[in-house]
Amino acid sequence: MKDLHIGNAIADWMKKNNLSQNKLAEILGMPQPSLSRTLKQKTIDTIKLANISLKLKYNFFSLYADPDNSSNEITSENPIPVSHIGKNIWIKMKENHISNKELASLLGVDSSTVSKILKKESIDTGKLVEISNLLEYNFFGDYFKPISRAGNTFAEQLGFKFSPINDIIATPITLSIDKLEKLHIIASETGMSMEEVLAIGLNSVFHNHMDEIISELKKNKGK
Repeated sequence: MKDLHIGNAIADWMKKNNLSQNKLAEILGMPQPSLSRTLKQKTIDTIKLANISLKLKYNFFSLYADPDNSSNEITSENPIPVSHIGKNIWIKMKENHISNKELASLLGVDSSTVSKILKKESIDTGKLVEISNLLEYNFFGDYFKPISRAGNTFAEQLGFKFSPINDIIATPITLSIDKLEKLHIIASETGMSMEEVLAIGLNSVFHNHMDEIISELKKNKGK
């Protein structure tokens, strides 16, 4: 994926909506000089971008996740998901069998820097573009979900009514890394993806059916 000059993107939004910098600064609740600096920045922290998106009711993450999609207005039916980006990155690393040391080498940083990234709820958008390209997964999609989206065939095959996996994975994850390691073992044993394991673990609909689901998945894997 290509990087984006987020300051220019916000400035373009201003022009389309006929807003001056003073008016936009008022809407965002920030001093006009701070807004001017933001409009000059190529990258921005994801939490700051989420706050701007919410106040303007426009999901700027969609410009990275799905530039051609028209469903980028934030509404009650199409909200901006809350995402712990560090843990989402950790999940993709596990799925691709990439260690902290290996990702650090790819990023040109040390392992301690990667460890810090995995603990953070936010990240600089430029760094997230880089990580997205390295892991071949667009993490900006964790902050953006189009109104029209496919259902969860995994859940449908098991006969349960279940929200799409992307909805679950985008919710705040409060599990510890140790707990996530255990869930990764379950994924390896059953052939499930980490999204599926987390979806089951975090969705109450499945809570009383865990043994049945694991048994069914193991049986299907053996076929």
